[in-house]
Amino acid sequence: SQALYRNVTEQAEDGIAIVKGDLIVYTNPRLLAMTGYLPGDILYREFSYFIPPEHVQPLVDGFSRRVGGDSQPFLFETQLSRKDGVSLPVEVKLGLMSFEGEEAALVLIQDITLRKEAESQMRLQSAALRSAANGFVITDWEGRIQWVNAALEAMTGYSFEEVVGKNPRIFKSGKQDRAFYEQLWSTILAGRVWQGELVNRKKGGDFYDEHLTIAPVMDNNGQITHFVAVKEDISERKQNEKALRRSERQFRELVWNTPISMMIFGYDHRLLYVNLRFSELFGYQAQDIPTFDHWWELAFVSEGHREQIRQEWRAHFHSDVQDSSGFIPIEAEVICKNGRHRFVRFSLVLLEDKYIVALTDLTKQKRAEQHLQQRARNLSLLNEITLSALRTNDLDGLCQELADQLMAFFEAEACFITLWDEINRLPVPMAASGPLRDTYRTMAHPASGEPTLTETVLQAGRVIFVEDVLHSPHANPLIAAEFQSRSILALPLIADNRRLGAAIISYNQHHFFTEEDVERGERAAAQVALGLAKVRLFEAEREKHQLSLALVEISTLLSASLSVSTLLTRILDLLQRVVPYDAGNIFGIENGISRVLYTRGYEQFGEELDKYVQTVELEIAKTPNLRRMVETQLPLIISNTADAPDWVTLKTHALFRSWAGAPIHYNGKVMAIISLEKQEPDFFQPEHAGRLAAFAGQAAIALENARLFEEVRQLATVDALTGAYTRRHILDLALQEIQRSRRYGNPFCVIMFDIARFGGRSQPGCLTIPAIPGGTPDIYLVHNVGSRSPR
Repeated sequence: SQALYRNVTEQAEDGIAIVKGDLIVYTNPRLLAMTGYLPGDILYREFSYFIPPEHVQPLVDGFSRRVGGDSQPFLFETQLSRKDGVSLPVEVKLGLMSFEGEEAALVLIQDITLRKEAESQMRLQSAALRSAANGFVITDWEGRIQWVNAALEAMTGYSFEEVVGKNPRIFKSGKQDRAFYEQLWSTILAGRVWQGELVNRKKGGDFYDEHLTIAPVMDNNGQITHFVAVKEDISERKQNEKALRRSERQFRELVWNTPISMMIFGYDHRLLYVNLRFSELFGYQAQDIPTFDHWWELAFVSEGHREQIRQEWRAHFHSDVQDSSGFIPIEAEVICKNGRHRFVRFSLVLLEDKYIVALTDLTKQKRAEQHLQQRARNLSLLNEITLSALRTNDLDGLCQELADQLMAFFEAEACFITLWDEINRLPVPMAASGPLRDTYRTMAHPASGEPTLTETVLQAGRVIFVEDVLHSPHANPLIAAEFQSRSILALPLIADNRRLGAAIISYNQHHFFTEEDVERGERAAAQVALGLAKVRLFEAEREKHQLSLALVEISTLLSASLSVSTLLTRILDLLQRVVPYDAGNIFGIENGISRVLYTRGYEQFGEELDKYVQTVELEIAKTPNLRRMVETQLPLIISNTADAPDWVTLKTHALFRSWAGAPIHYNGKVMAIISLEKQEPDFFQPEHAGRLAAFAGQAAIALENARLFEEVRQLATVDALTGAYTRRHILDLALQEIQRSRRYGNPFCVIMFDIARFGGRSQPGCLTIPAIPGGTPDIYLVHNVGSRSPR
């Protein structure tokens, strides 16, 4: 009956509407609840009003098919507009019925919101499975693999095609026994989830640790249809856990068995007790800490830090006053009585009317973390130091860059780089960072023989630290007084057993050095030394090349002249390009006496000194430096004439303190000696001796060529047997004298004698020269003619 039908529709869980034409003539309460409309809002309104326009025609077509006799049910998904404007996903099913004697459409409307959400969730889960970081495996109830995701392929090395249809035992490593797998299968076949850790094998044979979760999938009848396994590669975590366990085990062996430090105080924050471990750890006794607030003042010097910790503590303290189990431990860095810092964890335990604050020392753990961070930073800075040495060939620039980097590396106030002069046993200042960056190289430095930190650390061959430079045998107190340094870390710069110099790290305040500082110093010193050795080698090769080019050019210039006097002038001029000097001269050697032949540079120190030098004559036998060069035919360097015990003091030596000399010799005979002087003490070095020797060799060849030329020319003007001038030369001389007589208006006379015709006997028409005992006719003749000539 109609009443029964209405009762059924009104009790239905789905929305029901009867549509006649396009008008809604009936709705059940469920449809009104689904849409939020009242009956008056929806009855006798077009059904098409409540669905999207694009869905109207498909709905009309479906209804037409049913009217046309199509017995297949018509299902259609659409959105129903609710009164609040929200679209409700629904599934519409159309049927035919007779309503009030006329044919009408019976519209069953099912809310499919949950289904749509489930479908969306399924799609989301499917995408998540495909892109998940963990491996997923889906098998049928017999364990045959039906699907794996990409993460599983990456984890095991097997491709999708290689595993589908196979049993998961292909991953078996043999590390688990049979009982393990029996327990696993009994669990999942009972419909329960199994999870655990095991070792599996990859396709390549490598083992890996895996966390495995297996869940059975059941149908509506409770029968298992599939298994889903989630596989996570935990090899790295296992290694980390193993390392952590090892670290914790070591930590427990050192610390864990010792009593935990504790403070006990009342509700009023008045300190009641501190245990022995607390005093040992922090150095304070109970009388030092009258209240807990006073502890904050002692433990946290920084006001900002202290207030932050205090507020955090109070928040936990008051919230957990009745139950300390929820207290979250606080970690902080505190200052001990001796000034040292410790990392501790504060924990709170409620004990009747008292509170126990347990302080666990985490210093070693935190220091280890800081050590790793510092080590990474150190490695980065060491790489920078290495790169600096590789990208430059400028020694001065490299030393300055290294000084800056080492100061940053050791977090110091300054750094000084010195090179070691092995010959004079003196440090050579090269660069500094910090306040003395621009003045360090111009400051006064120790004389030869005075103790220096550079020499000390090079002799030790290892890093030396000085915590108080004013009271240390390693530091010269006079030198230390000129600097702000109070603590020093000295690094020896040694490469290939060559002592290159030192890097001195300076702290203005007292600094406590650790073994780690020394280790860092050793690593830094090795890198810096290699860089310096490379640059110095490059500079040596470059100087050698430049010297070779200069000697070739000098040889060409010297060979351009065959005049001995011109060569002597050029020798000192050209020598300045090879060996810098302030003044110099060339000694000629004859019969054991050295005489100054040519000078250069003395005129800048006054005319008197210049004239004096030109008159200097020295006996070779009584002048040690000259005698040594003549005997050895080798150059000689006297870095500081004031320190030379056998130095012959001359008037010039008040001005000059460094001397260098080299003999000019040819075929074993010394022809001359080059003498160079410099005002700056310790200026001339062994490399200058090598340059002088090379230059002197070139000069010797040029002078010998000039001597040979003079000899040839002499042979052209003098008779080889008698030594008398040839007629041609006499005529040349006569021509010069005639020209001079004309120029100055002086009388000129020429008298020619045939000496050979005066033989001591009378000749007709000739003058007879009497025999002269011990004399010769030419001497007699010249004497008589000269005595009668007007003067």
